[in-house]
Amino acid sequence: MTPIVRISRGNFPPERYEPLHSAFAASRSTLESAMRRLRGHRMSYAAIDRDSSSIVFVSFWDDLDAAKQLGQLPEMQEAAGELVKLGVQFERPVINYSTLWRVAG
Repeated sequence: MTPIVRISRGNFPPERYEPLHSAFAASRSTLESAMRRLRGHRMSYAAIDRDSSSIVFVSFWDDLDAAKQLGQLPEMQEAAGELVKLGVQFERPVINYSTLWRVAG
């Protein structure tokens, strides 16, 4: 079983940083509990960068089928829809990477 890294990226107009920062941070309250119920979820990071006007959502999964659950999660679809309303343009497709190696700190 090869662990999977799922990466979703989006870009937004620079002037939308503040409302997007707030909305993206607030999505945790809904997504955290929903994602904990998914099989094979290991951990996730949500991040935003003002300089590049981009957001990224990185999640780690036991296998590809587990990672694909996230794209069907209603709470994730709703959160993404809210970000789109605020100006995010997501890169498609979302990519699920098979891991080759890892370094633990």
